[in-house]
Amino acid sequence: LDYLKEMSSGDRIYEQFKNVDNVKIPKNYPALTSRRVHTAEWCNGEKLSQSKSDDVGALVNLGVIVYLQMLLENGFFHADPHPGNMLRGDNGELVILDFGLMTDVSENARLGMVEAIV
Repeated sequence: LDYLKEMSSGDRIYEQFKNVDNVKIPKNYPALTSRRVHTAEWCNGEKLSQSKSDDVGALVNLGVIVYLQMLLENGFFHADPHPGNMLRGDNGELVILDFGLMTDVSENARLGMVEAIV
């Protein structure tokens, strides 16, 4: 594990989604992060998969849109989208965590996926 790389990936995703309503990417604290220690903003919430809230369906739909945007538009993809990495935040937002497993998707690959779908 290299937490400097994870922090860099989180910063990149934060920049891509900082202005998207109802999506929260935790901010990192570079002065408190090293290769072996990652310090990021704490986000209160509950696992999306365990939430009983009425808005979970809408947050799941938002998550699908966000992940498709990562994959097909931005070309930088969170490759570990298990239930523990997605929360329903206390304010009803979708919180995405853990940017340790990311991958770049080439423009050719993105265009190929779009062509296969359309």
